[in-house]
Amino acid sequence: MKKVLFLILISCNISFSQIIEVSVNKNPILVGESFAISFSFDKKANNIDFNLSNNEYVKFLSGPNKSSSSSITIVNGKRESILNTTFTYYFKAIKKGEFIIPSASITYKKDIIKSNEIRVQILNASNKQANNSISNNLFVKAEISKRNVFVGEQLLVTYKLFNRYDLANTEMTKLPNLDSFWKKDLETSSRFKREVVNGVAYNVATIKKMVLTPQKDGTLLIDPIEIKCSIRTNNRNNDPFTSFFNSYSVQEEFISSKPIKIKVKSLPRPIPNNFIGFVGSLKVESSVDKSTVKANDAINYKISFIGTGNLELLGEQKIDFPTDFEVYDAKIDDRIFQGGLKRSVKTYEYLLIPRYEGKYEIPKSIFSYFDSKSGKFKEISSKAFKINSEKSEKFLQSSQTNSISKQLVSNNKKDIRHIKYDFNQNKKISNKSFNVIIFILVMILMLSKYYFKYIKNIYQKNTKSDKLSKIRIKKAEKYLKKNDLTKFYEEIEKSMLLFFSEKLNIEIGDFSKEKLEDLMKKKKYNTEIQNQILKIFKDIEIARYSPMSDYKKSNELLNECVLIIKNIESNRK
Repeated sequence: MKKVLFLILISCNISFSQIIEVSVNKNPILVGESFAISFSFDKKANNIDFNLSNNEYVKFLSGPNKSSSSSITIVNGKRESILNTTFTYYFKAIKKGEFIIPSASITYKKDIIKSNEIRVQILNASNKQANNSISNNLFVKAEISKRNVFVGEQLLVTYKLFNRYDLANTEMTKLPNLDSFWKKDLETSSRFKREVVNGVAYNVATIKKMVLTPQKDGTLLIDPIEIKCSIRTNNRNNDPFTSFFNSYSVQEEFISSKPIKIKVKSLPRPIPNNFIGFVGSLKVESSVDKSTVKANDAINYKISFIGTGNLELLGEQKIDFPTDFEVYDAKIDDRIFQGGLKRSVKTYEYLLIPRYEGKYEIPKSIFSYFDSKSGKFKEISSKAFKINSEKSEKFLQSSQTNSISKQLVSNNKKDIRHIKYDFNQNKKISNKSFNVIIFILVMILMLSKYYFKYIKNIYQKNTKSDKLSKIRIKKAEKYLKKNDLTKFYEEIEKSMLLFFSEKLNIEIGDFSKEKLEDLMKKKKYNTEIQNQILKIFKDIEIARYSPMSDYKKSNELLNECVLIIKNIESNRK
């Protein structure tokens, strides 16, 4: 009987020792502050059942974050090991009031163990309380170069993190939605520097910098950026043995910048017909490598646009080359610095081949751009060049044939008086009928030429985009092997932008998540592939600025990009 009673007492003692301790890291809480709710269980547990959704008082941020700890105690020579499991949830206080944190439950060996409820109070921050709140010691600030701009005029946005705590880690959790802007991200250094603001010293790091170009007029909004900060705090514990193994704890806080309003003015009317879409400061230079050539020899013609502004968005301009010149696609070389905020150059190099001897002229081209400083349209022009094309000795044998064919095409002053064909001395075709047949044949040949040229251009465009995107991916793979993650994400982003802008016929300057999603639906992409593509672009954008990026995640992202390109190419075939 004594043994049975002893066993019952032991089992009761065990069941009562298995409890869930619930705690909050601050109470009362100020409106706008983040706070943590922790549930500690003195045994090993895999999951917890806790339900506190968004309500009028709090907003859910993250959780549960599971952590485990163990400790060893020695009492009267007896060694005892204690295992503890903690589940932590993060919330943000949004309204003054009082609310109850409901109980949580854990299933342990078929038993359901519940925590107690806790009453939490949320207060409005007074001036005195605000001075001591986290928001004054840890915040992110958006700095902007100008708030009143024209459509197409660039502005610089810089996000800085101001900190007076011991930060264990930072992670961007939300990026601004910039549908009305063309965006160019600039490289930043995340190193902290000391700055004094209103007599208070902060550690300051530039976490994101980008050049924005507004694409429409009106009042545009730059959304806030959100960052999760892990603050390392020392544990105050009288037990030296426990404090040695558990000297600090990590508290997570979510901070965000303030939204920014930009006033964008439309360009003055009327807009010149030769306006090239550039806003800023610009000049043009042009050159040829030779002015005298043999027929069928090549000439290099270069035209360079130099200035500050949205030069990266400048497209290829129409130049009136002589009709007897064969013109190849331009080779584009751009050297863009600080997204165009600093003096940059964009050069188009054309390969020209005069097919016949003669004297030709490449006329000057006149372009209009909008000078944002003076608020007026201005004109710039390239130089005119005279080209002397001499008879080529390589083609002397066929020169007679070429001259005859050229005369037939270009000499309209001489009429064909009479052409008579006699087949088997029986069938005669009239002069008029022959001309009609010749005209039909010429039209068929001309239409066929343009049709095949059109098909060739489409094929070459797709093939070129495929090759360039694959080159970018291989380049990204090399950076990944060197563990240079910054350049890796830049190359991956460029390769995916290039690939999908060509596949869906989107201008890179107009590329946006919404446009991508809309065109994929119109092209009837598989829903699963659509979700994969959107996820890839989101992962790239977040990972480029997240210190949490590592080799494993980057390698997985690389494999996803390669796989999605292969799937789309195979579907096209």
